[in-house]
Amino acid sequence: MLRARLFWKLYAGCAALLLLTLAGASWLVGQRLERQLIAEVEQQLHAHAAALREVAREALRTAEVATLGQQVRGLSVALGVRLTVLRDDGSVLADSAGRPAPAELHLERPEIEQARRHGLGKAVRHSHLLGLRMRYVALAIVDDGRLLGYARAALPETQVTAKQAAFRRRLAGAAALAGLGGLALALLLVRRLTRPLTALASTAEAMAAGTYDRAVRVRAQDEVGTLGRAFNRMAQDLRERLTTLTREHTQLLAILDSMVEGVIAVDAEERIVHLNDAAGVILRLSPAEALGKPVWEVTRVRPVVEAITATLRHGGKTRREARVMGQGGEQVLSIHAAPWGNGQGNVAGAVVVLHDVTDLRRLETVRRDFVANVSHELKTPVTAIKGFVETLRDSALDDRAQAERFLDIIARHAERLHTIIEDLLTLARLEQSPEDAALPRDAHLVAEVLQAAVQDCAAKAVARQIRIEVRCDPALRAPLNAPLLEQALVNLLDNAMNASKDGSTVWLEAEPEGGDLVIRVRDQGIGIAPQHLPRIFERFYRVDKARSREHGGTGLGLAIVKHIALAHGGRVSVTSAVGQGSTFCLHLPLAAAPQASAASVAT
Repeated sequence: MLRARLFWKLYAGCAALLLLTLAGASWLVGQRLERQLIAEVEQQLHAHAAALREVAREALRTAEVATLGQQVRGLSVALGVRLTVLRDDGSVLADSAGRPAPAELHLERPEIEQARRHGLGKAVRHSHLLGLRMRYVALAIVDDGRLLGYARAALPETQVTAKQAAFRRRLAGAAALAGLGGLALALLLVRRLTRPLTALASTAEAMAAGTYDRAVRVRAQDEVGTLGRAFNRMAQDLRERLTTLTREHTQLLAILDSMVEGVIAVDAEERIVHLNDAAGVILRLSPAEALGKPVWEVTRVRPVVEAITATLRHGGKTRREARVMGQGGEQVLSIHAAPWGNGQGNVAGAVVVLHDVTDLRRLETVRRDFVANVSHELKTPVTAIKGFVETLRDSALDDRAQAERFLDIIARHAERLHTIIEDLLTLARLEQSPEDAALPRDAHLVAEVLQAAVQDCAAKAVARQIRIEVRCDPALRAPLNAPLLEQALVNLLDNAMNASKDGSTVWLEAEPEGGDLVIRVRDQGIGIAPQHLPRIFERFYRVDKARSREHGGTGLGLAIVKHIALAHGGRVSVTSAVGQGSTFCLHLPLAAAPQASAASVAT
């Protein structure tokens, strides 16, 4: 479209200029040549009149005019013009066109009057004798200064106009040929001129549409060629810059999308220009649907909106921490907002980074509780040991029975201290990452592991008359670390017996369920209140602290069970109702993971 407009505009302009110039030149040349043609005709008539004058002078001087008419007619036929001889009084002596009326005088004819005055006369007028418009040239016939008469030559004006028409036709034909040639040459020139411009326009349109690998072919060394080469350099530079920007943009998007932190970018009107998947998860938004919309329209998380507004308003960084309701409950978000500019010193938008620090804050709480609990759990036996040692030093060494009782108490507290330390070391070893210590597992008969755990707890069960029933297919096999699983089952059975009354029953069951091996330890004990269930597997967490210490518990047994399940690639769960007992479940995968060569985790 652009090419057509440019081509036809230039071609129309060139054609109009050419045709106007050619028409003007043809008119001027035609006028001049027509005047020259008339002058040539008049020169011919003058020459014919001069020849007639010589013939008529002799006849008029000698008065021998009898044969003059015949001579005039013969000369007229030879010359192809009308010839007339007149006496000095204007009467016609001889006329090749016929004899006019005797009384008709021609002194008043313009050409005769001019010839009488100046010796030469010219006129174009209507001939009454012939009924035609004629062109006349008349010469005075003078002999020794005496006017004898007039010699006149004439041509019908139609012959002159016929010559003019033929000349105009030839001139028009030549002009038409010249015009066609000029138009063809203009076509070639305009096409040659517009071809590189058209290529430039086409390449520019392609670049505007996103195609940057095209270049303009430039051969000319003129200004258009210079423009084409400059355009190619600009296109090459633009391609390189765009490639760099695209690569950097892709890298930036990849970095943003791979971040675990949520990232939101908004413009000056708080419309979202980018939102990564992590931010979508945190704010429960669809990134594709949120783009282009105001942030306050797509989310009701006020701290995020307030941080963006404050950053855009003041142009500075904003940091705050907020608690919001997420899909899994309350979340703690660390919000960092910073402005970004447009390169001219103005704020063009803001970038907000959302970091879910819920687990971090929970771990901080757990750490504080753990330190407090460890300190308390260690302080109690250490304080007791220290107190009884001081008592022994003071006076009890002399009383052997009292000393032995104190030593038994010291030994019991030392054993408790040893148990706590061993459990902590077990947890530390279980929490090692898979890269540091992969858990080796072998195919074992599940029933054998269950029976081994029951045997470990047999003494306590007999003492309290608690019956442990085992339900398991003897042929059931699973990839297990037998010592660790046995320890986990011992902890669960001990926990179940502690929660049960004397003479009750505890069930130990194992069966495949889906792709997992599910091992259940079910009791008829006091049960666990719902508010305690989410934290039951935390270290040192006790539902009833007094009851737990009464049974010699360290508060680490269920935490060890949880980590043993995780080390097997499984999980733990619990269901309970107050007064109706509890059911603890181990869910272990039946498909064995690739076995590593690392040493076994010690128990």
